[in-house]
Amino acid sequence: MLGNNTLDADSYTKKPVDGSFFFQDKMEFDEMVINLGVRYDYFDANTVYPSQRRNPSNSSTYYVKDSLGVPILIWDSELQDSVKVLDEPRMSEFLDSKSIYQISPRFGLAYQLGNRAVLHFSYGHFFQMPAYSAIYANDAFLVGSADYGTTMGNGNLGGETLGLNAQKTVSYEIGLWQELAEGMGVEVNLYYRDIYDLLTVAVVTTYNQINYGLNTNKDYGNVRGLEVKFDFNKGGFRTNMNYTLQYTKGNADNPQQTFNRAGSKIDEVNKMILMSWDQRHTFNVSAGYTASNYGGFFTGYVNSGTTYSYSPMTGSPLVNINLAPNNNYKALGYHVDFTGFLSLPQVFGANARLNLSVYNVLDRYNENWVNSTTGRAYSDIVEEGDIEGHRSKFNTYDDRYKNPGMFSTPREIKIGLEVEL
Repeated sequence: MLGNNTLDADSYTKKPVDGSFFFQDKMEFDEMVINLGVRYDYFDANTVYPSQRRNPSNSSTYYVKDSLGVPILIWDSELQDSVKVLDEPRMSEFLDSKSIYQISPRFGLAYQLGNRAVLHFSYGHFFQMPAYSAIYANDAFLVGSADYGTTMGNGNLGGETLGLNAQKTVSYEIGLWQELAEGMGVEVNLYYRDIYDLLTVAVVTTYNQINYGLNTNKDYGNVRGLEVKFDFNKGGFRTNMNYTLQYTKGNADNPQQTFNRAGSKIDEVNKMILMSWDQRHTFNVSAGYTASNYGGFFTGYVNSGTTYSYSPMTGSPLVNINLAPNNNYKALGYHVDFTGFLSLPQVFGANARLNLSVYNVLDRYNENWVNSTTGRAYSDIVEEGDIEGHRSKFNTYDDRYKNPGMFSTPREIKIGLEVEL
């Protein structure tokens, strides 16, 4: 393996320090329950970072020049010679990373309305540190000669300019649970989440005009939604239903989006866009019966498609339009699962139970990802010239766009025997 002084390897040993603790108190009254808490998180990357991002590894040396562009010389008495005056602001020194901490308050309230209803509310702050790779990648701080060919980690934790911070989520939720009859209840929840300081890759230009990427925080997202739950339990029969309406938006879908678009000479996204995990509707229903010796449950899932980035075919008028990412939705998907058990007669004092699980009972092929030109799996826009230009003795042109991994897992059956001695 090549050493860490080349762009072909990234070898380092780091010893970060990560710690946390929390306090929580639960106060119960006749008609109300209050939960109060606070969490403290501490992190020290235990690394260094360059002070001059435009010359991070001091691969270039810069000197102070006069108005004519000639380097300024001074007399060095020790060297007995004239030496150039170093342009200190353009040279990097390696600074120790700072330790950072976060304080996250949490609050929850449940208030009983009569004998058959409960109103609840919650509020909290949640922090998530970036992955270690976002801090330590390219530990030698080398920048390649190709534009947009290098991405660098960032040990400047807590820095205000091109620093790296923890992702912060502020969450609000309010809901009402109502008992409709004995064993039957319905719950409605509204929630909203602000997500600040999402990881992004900023573009930095060196003094010799090479652009590279630096992990930092910039992006923002939010999630808002409505959730409705229904449950009914009577005897051995149980059924649960859950429906969620959700909207997720942000100004970047992934950390690399801004950097990749800049490298491809595509305009930066300057508005809130749908996230790749945005799924407008999800509906789940579970029903089954459990007795002492046997039981079985069916669970069905119906989900609207998540987003994908539609790319028009060559020659379409849409080619000249700067389309935002995640501008269309995949097709709706659904599947059904089954789980069941059957207790077997006792043999030699041992109890045994036969378990059966069937995933995707209907063998439904849901599209996990699709071709960008058609929005469907196993389909693409193919012209005669494409087929004529295909030269292979091992596959056909269809294999270029037909990938079995585009679909969800087919039917899967698991049978197990559980023995209790």
